[in-house]
Amino acid sequence: APDTSGTKRLNGETLQFVAGLLLIGLSLYLLISFVSFFITGSADQSIINSLDYEERLSEIRNYTGLRGAQLSNFFISDCFGYAAVCIPVFLMIAGFRLIHVGHFHLWKWFLALGFGMVWASVFLAFLEKSIGEFNFFCLGGTHGLRVTEWFYGQFGWPGTFLILLISAIIYLIYLSKQTIYWVRKIFSLGINTVKHPRHKKTEAPTGNNPEASE
Repeated sequence: APDTSGTKRLNGETLQFVAGLLLIGLSLYLLISFVSFFITGSADQSIINSLDYEERLSEIRNYTGLRGAQLSNFFISDCFGYAAVCIPVFLMIAGFRLIHVGHFHLWKWFLALGFGMVWASVFLAFLEKSIGEFNFFCLGGTHGLRVTEWFYGQFGWPGTFLILLISAIIYLIYLSKQTIYWVRKIFSLGINTVKHPRHKKTEAPTGNNPEASE
């Protein structure tokens, strides 16, 4: 019987390469639609949300057309805000992995980008809620806004801030163990400052010193 193992391996590599190219193409399409949303999203939102949007295709200003406008509006406005950029970034990394360009650990990248996206979404919504609205959509998207409002109701502003701060430190520790060293150093500086506050140096008195002349 003829040896077909080489043919099967070739077909598998070909399918993997094609899948990788598709993922890279999709990630680039999403990136372009996201960037365009930041520029033209306010004008496109009213069209997308209308019932007759199919008849108003010529009015869509997003560079990637109607589908790009819908996708970007969903991922940015309805989901994660600016943090949604992590989605096409991961798709691109997965595509590079499939076509064997670079050495990427997909599981680590998935955890890093996934947690980073969720955290950034909540942080941006928290920032906007603390300072004020910046744009025609919530910076952290609907997801970030709802989570922030729930945190506010349960823990108030201080509790929400502490949750974000501690979770950010844990995230940075996951990315690099050097974070532990820097956190310890910051706490050590603070404790040393409290224990040993700086005093002004007292200058030695000038003139005749009766005790020194004896």
